[in-house]
Amino acid sequence: MSRHFSGAALALCLVFHADLVAETPVPVTRVDSHGDALPPGALTRLGTVRLRHAGPVSALAFTADGKLLVSASVDGTVRLWNATDGKELRRFGDLADPVFGVAFSPDGRMIAAGGSKGMLRLWNTATGKETRFEAPEATIYSVAFSPDGNTLASGSAGSALWLWDVATGKVIRRCEGITRAVYAVAFSPDGRSVAGGVEAQEKDQRLGLWDVATGRKTRQFGEHGYGVIDVAFSRDGKTLASTERYGKTHLWNVAGGDRIELIKGEERRAFSVAFSPDRKTFATGGEDGNLRLWDLASGKERSTLTMRGGIFALAFAGDGQTVAVGTGEGAIHLWDTATGKERRPSRGHEGAVFVTAFGPKAASIASGGADGVIRLWDPATGRVLRSIAGHAPETGRSNGVIALAFSPDGQRLASGGEDRTARLWDPDTGKEIQKIEGHREHVSLVAFAPDGKVLVSKSTDRLRNYIPAPKSLGGINGQFLG
Repeated sequence: MSRHFSGAALALCLVFHADLVAETPVPVTRVDSHGDALPPGALTRLGTVRLRHAGPVSALAFTADGKLLVSASVDGTVRLWNATDGKELRRFGDLADPVFGVAFSPDGRMIAAGGSKGMLRLWNTATGKETRFEAPEATIYSVAFSPDGNTLASGSAGSALWLWDVATGKVIRRCEGITRAVYAVAFSPDGRSVAGGVEAQEKDQRLGLWDVATGRKTRQFGEHGYGVIDVAFSRDGKTLASTERYGKTHLWNVAGGDRIELIKGEERRAFSVAFSPDRKTFATGGEDGNLRLWDLASGKERSTLTMRGGIFALAFAGDGQTVAVGTGEGAIHLWDTATGKERRPSRGHEGAVFVTAFGPKAASIASGGADGVIRLWDPATGRVLRSIAGHAPETGRSNGVIALAFSPDGQRLASGGEDRTARLWDPDTGKEIQKIEGHREHVSLVAFAPDGKVLVSKSTDRLRNYIPAPKSLGGINGQFLG
């Protein structure tokens, strides 16, 4: 079957072929098993569109009561979700260009977002009414509302931290003394100060505090090895967290400006930090895909949750019991901070879907994708029958599934992956029958002979013919023909 679906496809749809339709059908709105509308002509959806973007998730925010979640993505959309069931409630604009920052007003009635080419907009949560700010044409990386909701802060590539009047959309002032891009902004809980993370050349100029009333810098914090890309205040305003680009998070005493703790994460690119509302826990995430929960009092790591695609955005719900994680694959995960379990487990591929294959009697469909997982689906209901993590990615390496084929009798399923292996599976149990090694490049094609006695696997380096042993013998000890 066809290999590369849309680069951010997170669900598959089965469609009518135009030649099979005898006459123009009466439009019928079909829905999937979760109650979400299907594209015109689709029969069902294998997977879900809930809590899914078509590109990396760049920012997340909850309303104070934790009932609504808003997300921004490089796919150019801002989406509002029901945080309980993951249903998309509203989509704000198809902006074409990436969106990097998003925030709820304190009362949850407004959403602000900033992105490429100076895009800075405000939407009414209930009606979708849009207000555009006239910002300079420089990418806006971060936005934040003041605690009273009257002021909006934005940090941009144009070496600027701007303060805006929410009611009028006009600039109040530009904060002083900034000469490089501002990647992160956050208001102190009392609204008197705004913190900014800066991509400054001087190591001691990468995190500062500015007076909201005057725009003057009131405090400069200590050295950071790299630019600061996220900042967050604890709820009492006494502690400020800053995350630098390559894996380190610093905790600072706001009153004195001294470093409380240096948290060393993985030596890979960090992206996000967030405090729990009770000030007992903070979370960090980055390129390695590890969500780390830390004890604020001791600075020690409490737990680690690993997911695919790298972590680009974090947000705690108001009760601190849920943390939302946005990944580079466009998925949003909701995790229970006490148990470490996902509140809404994934019902589809995490990332691009590369290949599909029908079973011989069309009673099941297999799919494989960038997440290295093979999923077997019931085409009638769109539900997952089985998930097989046979080519699951290793840290820092992609092992996606890019080839699939059922044997003519349906008793075996062959797969080829980016890990340079072909594999044989029992589709009824998900058990691996045989791992076939020897290719030096990605295995991009697998196919059975019509009698099912020979399996062909192909990559750019060679074509291999393999005779699987009978299933009654466990499928092992097959023979290579060449």
